[in-house]
Amino acid sequence: MLRAWINLLARRNSPRMFRPELQGRLHGPQLASFLAEIDRRPLRPGLRELALRGRKIGKVLGYGALLAGTIWVVSESVEALAIF
Repeated sequence: MLRAWINLLARRNSPRMFRPELQGRLHGPQLASFLAEIDRRPLRPGLRELALRGRKIGKVLGYGALLAGTIWVVSESVEALAIF
């Protein structure tokens, strides 16, 4: 645990923080503008994105099943009332 704190503090006072030429090509606002320019989706979505997509699809399928069930119950009720 002590080593993790030492590493965290060592990175905080890194010379890269104070010298922009050491920060790399894409850092901070430059990264945001670069991503806005290319405007494309990642080729391989991460596990979180896949889970969110699966939940969304599951939610849509669940609502569809609920709607189909409701329509079926209403239609059967109408037929039952028509018999009496």
